[in-house]
Amino acid sequence: MNLKKDIDSQAAELIGADLELESRRLPDAEAMKFIDSLKTLSDDFAKEERFMSMIRFPRLTGRA
Repeated sequence: MNLKKDIDSQAAELIGADLELESRRLPDAEAMKFIDSLKTLSDDFAKEERFMSMIRFPRLTGRA
């Protein structure tokens, strides 16, 4: 079993097996179940979350 896992891991490294998922909406329960199942296929995984934000600075009156 370890040999198969080592071969799969090395093959993934050779082909650069990266998977990137991107969405403007949060994944529903079914999508999360699928995503979580993918984690079992790899020894290592990373998670990155990005969000857009806006900030408004009020204009100070009477100042130059």
